[in-house]
This record gives sequence, structure tokens and C-alpha cells, in this order.
Amino acid sequence: MTCQRRNSVTDHGNASHANTIAVPQTPGKQAERARPSPCYPARPPPAPADTRRHVSPIPDTMTTQPPDDLIAAGASPTFTEDTLPAALQAEHTLATGHWAVLNVLEGSLRFTNLQTGEARLISAPNLVTIRPGLPHKVAIEGPLRCRIDFYREPPTNG
Repeated sequence: MTCQRRNSVTDHGNASHANTIAVPQTPGKQAERARPSPCYPARPPPAPADTRRHVSPIPDTMTTQPPDDLIAAGASPTFTEDTLPAALQAEHTLATGHWAVLNVLEGSLRFTNLQTGEARLISAPNLVTIRPGLPHKVAIEGPLRCRIDFYREPPTNG
């Protein structure tokens, strides 16, 4: 079986995200719940039902992988430590239906998720995906070159 996952701006050859392939149940046979995809590591087994927490469809934590169905909507110019706008260094959010991928090209910056309080040093060549409505800010940590790629969710039918 070959990997069918499309390459995106966030892949960068990193297969740290996991995927499973559902196996349909067949009457009279004990069906597997899922088996690991050959191009991704296996996920850990689910926690027992009484210890599972509700997980929202859009995680509050930082991630490097945006949803596959997003539509590219442009990119910022490349910023340096001298040109990074003050508005990005203050608390801000993305509008509903809009996502961003912050690409650190050189140096590093500190990305803070203000909803959870999680702060992470993002160094080149890493990136972080920012979901709609997530309050966040960045802080310069020395010499820097970065770019922000913007995406929008596809229109809903209905």
C-alpha cells in the first residue's frame, strides 16, 4: 500500500502525525478496530471510556498540520525582527473560517497560545498552525525571518 496523503506547505517531510485506516466489520469474524497506515506511526490505544476527556474538533493546542481541505488565501511578506508588526506581538485572533501557518525561516520566536497559556519556542525551519478564533501572540527571540501563510475554510453547502 502506498501513502496517498498529499504534500502540503506544512509537511516538510515530517510524518509525525498519525493516521489510521478503518477496517469494516465482517459478520462471523473478529474485526480489527483500526490498523496503522504504512506511512504513519501507529496511534496509542484509546483510553478507557471513563477516563476519556471530550476532545473538540478543533484542538486548542498548537499543531503543525492544518486540515487538508483548506484553501490557500495568500501570504504575508517575509518579516524580520525589525519589521514584524507590533499587532502580531500583541494579543490577536483569526476570523472565523480563517487559518494561518506561521513559518519560521531563520532564527526563532516565541508563540503563545493565550487560551491555554502554552508558550513554545518556534525555531527555523519549524512552523505552527493557528486555528480560527485562537487568541495568541508572538515575541521576538533575536534575529528572525518569518512568513505567515493564510488559508480559509471551504464554503459549506446548504
